[in-house]
Amino acid sequence: MTPEEQYVKCMDAAYAAADRETCLKMMRRAEGVLRGEFGAQPASDGPGNRALAS
Repeated sequence: MTPEEQYVKCMDAAYAAADRETCLKMMRRAEGVLRGEFGAQPASDGPGNRALAS
């Protein structure tokens, strides 16, 4: 999942939150994603990537 996708997911959760505290928590997490604090894990090389590298 890209950082942009993570950001959108966090913001969707923030807007859907039932209470203010959860909303703010998810917005802070979304902000952290943009800063790189909760960055996406690097994708592992799949068979296609290995084939291109050889």
